[in-house]
Amino acid sequence: MLNLLIKDFKLMFDKERNSITKIITSIISAIFVIIFVVLEGFLYYAVFDKIKIYKNAPQAVMTIFLLVISLLMIISGVLKAQKLFFNEKDLKQLSNSQIILSKLIFLFFSHYVTAFLFVYPLFFAYGQVFSKTAIYYYLALFYPVFSFFFEMGVALLLVYPVWMFSQYLKKHVAFQFVLAMILLFAGTFAYSKILMVFIDLVAKNQISTLFSTSSLEKFVTFEKYAFPANLLCDIFIRKSVRSFFPYACIALGIFALGLAVTVFTFHYVRNISVSSKPSKKKYKFKKLTPTQALIKKEVILLTKNANYIFSFSY
Repeated sequence: MLNLLIKDFKLMFDKERNSITKIITSIISAIFVIIFVVLEGFLYYAVFDKIKIYKNAPQAVMTIFLLVISLLMIISGVLKAQKLFFNEKDLKQLSNSQIILSKLIFLFFSHYVTAFLFVYPLFFAYGQVFSKTAIYYYLALFYPVFSFFFEMGVALLLVYPVWMFSQYLKKHVAFQFVLAMILLFAGTFAYSKILMVFIDLVAKNQISTLFSTSSLEKFVTFEKYAFPANLLCDIFIRKSVRSFFPYACIALGIFALGLAVTVFTFHYVRNISVSSKPSKKKYKFKKLTPTQALIKKEVILLTKNANYIFSFSY
C-alpha cells in the first residue's frame, strides 16, 4: 500500500527534475503558499469586519465563499482523479481494490491539504472578527474531512466523462487548439475582473461599495440555495445539529455513487481500453522542402499532445 501511495505521489508531483531544482521549486512554492494564505486572511478579515453589523450577512457571505471554494475543489478533484485512476502505468499484478484504495487515500490527503489552505484562513478571519473560542478553531480543522465526501463524490461522478472528453481531444488536434484559445480568452477576462475587484478592495478601499446593503440582501436570499455550503455553514458556524444528518446522508450517498461509477469505469479502462492498444502504423517517408520541414517541425512542437497545445495558452 505504501509503495502505491509513493507511486501516486510521484505521478502527481515528481517531474523528474534534479535535486537542486526540486529544492528551489519547493522553496518558491512554499513562499507563494505563505503569501497566498496571508492575502486570503487579510481579504476575508476586511470583508467580515465591514459587514459584521448587518444581520445574517456574515453567515451568508461565509456560505458564498465556501461555495466558491467547493466548486474549485471539485474541479481540482476531477483533474487529480483523472490522472490517478486512468494511468496506464498501474501495476497489472495488483488487484483493483488495492489500487483504488491507495488512490482514494491519496485523494483524501491531497484534498485535505488543498482545502485547508483555502478554508482555514476563512474560518480564522471569521473567528477573529466575531471573537470565537478555541473550540471553534479546533472544529474548523475537520471541515475538509466533511467537505471531502460531497466534493470528491461529485468529482468521481464527473471523472470518466472528463477522461472520455480528453481522449476525444487527443484525436482532434484542431479542436484542441480552438479550445485552448477559448480558455486563453476566458482566463484573461476572468483575471481582469478578479484583478479589478482586488484593486477596489485593497487599493481604493471600496469594500462598502462591493458589499452594499442590496448586494448583502441578495447574498442572504441566495444562501438557502447554496448547497452544500449552506449546510456546512450551519454545522460549523451556527452549530446546527439538524443540518448534520441531511448533509451526511446526501454527501455519503453521492460519494458512494461516484465511487461505484469510478470502480466500474476504472476496471473497464484498465482491462480493456489500456490493455488493447492499437497496432502502430508504419511510417511512410515523404520528402519535403526545407521550408516545409521547418513549418512541420513547429506545428509538431505545438500539437504534439494536449499538454503542448494547452501550454500555448499560458
